[in-house]
Amino acid sequence: SDATRAMRHFIEIGDRAREAQCLEIIAGVAIDEGRHSEGIRLLEESLVKLTATGQVFLEAQHLRSLALAQVNHGDLDAALDTLDQAQRVCDEAGFSDIPIELSSIRALAHNAMGAVAEALAESRRAVAGLNAGTERPCLIHHRHSLVAEAAGKHEEARLAALRAQELLAASLTGLTPDAHRIAMTRVPEHRAIYEAATRFAPSTVRTLVPARGAPTGRSLDDRDLRPVVWTVDHPDDEGIRSPIERRRRQVLRLLEEAEKAGANPSIDQLATVLGVSGSTVRRDLDALRRTGHEVATRGQRLVS
Repeated sequence: SDATRAMRHFIEIGDRAREAQCLEIIAGVAIDEGRHSEGIRLLEESLVKLTATGQVFLEAQHLRSLALAQVNHGDLDAALDTLDQAQRVCDEAGFSDIPIELSSIRALAHNAMGAVAEALAESRRAVAGLNAGTERPCLIHHRHSLVAEAAGKHEEARLAALRAQELLAASLTGLTPDAHRIAMTRVPEHRAIYEAATRFAPSTVRTLVPARGAPTGRSLDDRDLRPVVWTVDHPDDEGIRSPIERRRRQVLRLLEEAEKAGANPSIDQLATVLGVSGSTVRRDLDALRRTGHEVATRGQRLVS
C-alpha cells in the first residue's frame, strides 16, 4: 500500500515521527478490516517509536487512536489507562482540543462498562467543550447520541444524531461526487453517523387520500384526491411502552396529517398503512373518541 511504501522511505531516512504516522494509518486499515488485535498491536508499536521523538502532539493523537481502538475491541480497562495517559500528555503540553475527544471516548468506555450515568455526564462535558478548533465534531455528537440513547434520553440522542449528520455533510461539502461516495461508503465512522441519523428519522409514506367531502357511492377521479405525506413511524413513538397506545398515537397522527391536507382517509387505508386489520383500527378510533378526540374517517360521522 501507499502507507507501507511511505513508511519504508521514512525508515531509510531515519524520520521516526513520520514512520510512526504511517504505521498508525496501516493500523487503521487493519482495524477497519476487522483485524482489531493486529491494529492495536501496530498502534502500540507506533506509539513507542513516536514517544522517542518528543513529538508530544502526535503522541497525544496516537494515544487517542489507541484508546478508541481498545474501546471498540472491548479492552475497556486498557482504554481508560490509555486515556489517562493521553490526558496527562495534553495537560503537560497545554493542549485544549484533544481532551474534548478524550472525554467523548471515555464516555464510550464507561457506557460499555454499564456506568451509564457517568458516561452521559462525560459525554455532555465533551459536547459542551466543543469549539472552532475541535477536529471532526461530528464524531463527538455521534458518540453522544449513542450514550444518550443508552441512558434512555431519546430526544437528546435524536438531536445529537441529526447534528452529527449535519456536521458531517458540511465537512464533505465541495467534494466531487466520486470523492463524496468514497467518503460515505469507505469510512466506517461516516457510515455509522449516517445510519444513526437514518434510524432517528421519521418513516413516511406518500399516498393519495380522498378529499374531505368527496362523494361516496361512485369511483373517485383525480379531482377527488389529495396528496398526503403520512408519518407512519416517528422516533418519539418509542417512548410509549404499550404497543396499543403507540398504535393509537399513530392513528391520531395519520388523521391529523390527512386533515391538514384537506383529506379524509378510510378505515381500510389506515389499516393498510399500519399493517393491521380494519377491526383493529375501528377499536382504536372508538378508544380515541372515548378519550375526547374528535376523529372520523371516510364514510363515518364525526363523533365528539
